[in-house]
Amino acid sequence: MLFSLLRAHQWYKNLLIFLPLFFAGLFFTGSIFRVGIGFALLCIVSSANYILNDVCDVKKDRAHPEKKNRLIASGRINVVVALILAVLMYGIGLFFARMLSFDFYLWVLIFVSLTQLYTLKLKYVLFADVIMISLNFLIRTYLGVLVLRPVLNIPTSPWLILLPFFLALFLTVAKRYSNVLFLKDFSYNPLLKFYTPQISRNLMFMFSGILIVLYVLYCIDVNPYLISTVPLVLFALLTFTHRVESGQKVGRELGHAFFDVYLLGSFILWSLMSFGILYLF
Repeated sequence: MLFSLLRAHQWYKNLLIFLPLFFAGLFFTGSIFRVGIGFALLCIVSSANYILNDVCDVKKDRAHPEKKNRLIASGRINVVVALILAVLMYGIGLFFARMLSFDFYLWVLIFVSLTQLYTLKLKYVLFADVIMISLNFLIRTYLGVLVLRPVLNIPTSPWLILLPFFLALFLTVAKRYSNVLFLKDFSYNPLLKFYTPQISRNLMFMFSGILIVLYVLYCIDVNPYLISTVPLVLFALLTFTHRVESGQKVGRELGHAFFDVYLLGSFILWSLMSFGILYLF
């Protein structure tokens, strides 16, 4: 029950903090332990964000066909207990973040602040909602740079920072599109009615195109041999788009991608190819 409240199944998003270390070719150095601490702290703070979001959205979640089963919305967890737990987790996460480095601590604070700004206000503003969600993915990646800065100034391509941002834009718009097409009921989020299928589809195509261009630029900047992985990235994007169009739940809950043989397989193969190019050649 605790892992459900903390949304531990969403912690995989924080793995972005390892990207700068991995693509710098330093994944198997002692620095991975420092990044691992940063990852753990980011998970703690993220879970506190999720709890606070569930408390703020409890009434709306009860009107959602899927979110109504969440622990707070269903009444299985008391709101006061949830708030106390969130405050404790914020305290622990921020205290140890400050011990890692001031820059890391500052950007974790920005991460928390942007999340709450989204929860309280910007999730109700058209297009600002998807941009704010995506900014947090950019910050997750940048935190991977900041956590290492006091001990190791790793070279970081700007394309690597932008890629998670546009990937998140693509996935967030896809989620809006999936909700509009297949959930139908907008009472829990009236903003969805503005994400018409045509607008959402156009945004998906635009962001996926930008993603491919950015990824090619990144490959050229870091290691031209990485261009050999572009077909895999394109295959994954096209497959995911097809899953969304066909109404599969992966469009609304990205975690289901781990149970899709083609999406998971392309990710594993991309990881192996990237590892081989960066570490074995």
